[in-house]
Amino acid sequence: ASLPSRLQDGRAHRPRRRAKVLRGTTTAYATRVETTGHPIAGHSRPRSVAVIGAGSSGLAAARHGLALGFDVHVFEREDDLGGNWNFGKPNARVYRSTHTISSKPGTEYTDYPMPDSFPDYPHHTQILSYLRAYADHFGVTPHIRFDTPVEKVEPTREGDPDTQWIVPFTLRSALGSPARVERSAVQRSSVM
Repeated sequence: ASLPSRLQDGRAHRPRRRAKVLRGTTTAYATRVETTGHPIAGHSRPRSVAVIGAGSSGLAAARHGLALGFDVHVFEREDDLGGNWNFGKPNARVYRSTHTISSKPGTEYTDYPMPDSFPDYPHHTQILSYLRAYADHFGVTPHIRFDTPVEKVEPTREGDPDTQWIVPFTLRSALGSPARVERSAVQRSSVM
């Protein structure tokens, strides 16, 4: 897909003065994607993006961040991707019998169609296998830190559009208990 015209000529769009964190159902948090300093804007400085949650929205954000050349870090609190579609995980909200309530054409990613063998209203197990295939196909899976819940996201300089973001997270041991808390500065990044 082509870039918006405001980016094709090499100019970066103007960032918002203060980033706002939006919380979605799939635990994908978003602020702004600001291209100043990014290779697509004619600069050589690398950029990184933190994506919180490897559900359907987080996977799409990570896939497109990678396609634009960002250094993507996905933080997922569970031991597997899929978010709400991963039945049996502590934070999933689907039942054993859950099917989508939107049809396959309304649910699938436009750049990665669901298999023809899927019914018009796929079962949650089919959605989960589709999300895994999507993440593998677009190279997102290696960028996911599983068992890594994010505690909060905070700017290093409040109100500064060029701030760094601190992303404190907990690494869990193999037994599921917290191992330690790390603080990771995601330099001049956007948080999605």
